[in-house]
Amino acid sequence: MDRRALAGRLIAPKAILLMIAAYCLIHYLIRLGLSPIYTLDEAEQVLLSEVWRMGYRFRHPPLMTWIYAGVEDVFGLHRWSFHAVKYILMAGGLSAFYFAARRILASGLDAALALAGLALIFVMAAGFHIDLTHSVLMTVLVFANLHAFARAVQLGGKWGDWLYFGVTLGLGALSKYAFLLAPAGLLLGLALTPYLRARINPIRLGVALLLGLAIMAPYLAWSLQSGHSFAALTADVVGSDPQNFLVGWAAGTGSLV
Repeated sequence: MDRRALAGRLIAPKAILLMIAAYCLIHYLIRLGLSPIYTLDEAEQVLLSEVWRMGYRFRHPPLMTWIYAGVEDVFGLHRWSFHAVKYILMAGGLSAFYFAARRILASGLDAALALAGLALIFVMAAGFHIDLTHSVLMTVLVFANLHAFARAVQLGGKWGDWLYFGVTLGLGALSKYAFLLAPAGLLLGLALTPYLRARINPIRLGVALLLGLAIMAPYLAWSLQSGHSFAALTADVVGSDPQNFLVGWAAGTGSLV
């Protein structure tokens, strides 16, 4: 077999998916063998997932805790099942990213390189394995949402693709509030690009947005009934006075840059 044929096999979808599965499995086994102690984020999820509630800490939406609660109901609380949640999610998210890249980029090689390039992002390469939970789920749903959007735009906006987009939109908002920045960027790009606008059925896009809102609605209602304020939470995150929110937001953004 010549080098070109070998390279082609290595970047074939089946090979990439096997690499993703192997990557997640290896890190899962490392996590199991490394320490029996739950990290800060993990311990919080162990504690909160003991009871099903509409919401827990308002600072984070409840979807990740619901997943852990469901797994605990089925398997009980075990380290092997608890840690498996993260790596099963990661495998799905990385796969969605890869298939989105295959639709957006020029070649299978470019898609494979884009996937490998995620290892250059510290939070994904290290942070996900060290402690994070909500951020892992959010990233998975960002990738799935991107995949859904690429399918909807490239396949002429089939109903199934827009429903996929709406579901990932609603679930993503329940994973972490910052998720909404990703689809907002996609929709802004859609609005500003005549070529993309021409390929969109506004009715199907509207249904997708309504589906996402419907998935979020029970949690939004609970938040309002519980007296929580998204404006106050945002001000707290950026470290600004609610009375001077725009000034604080600008200062916080400048600090981030």
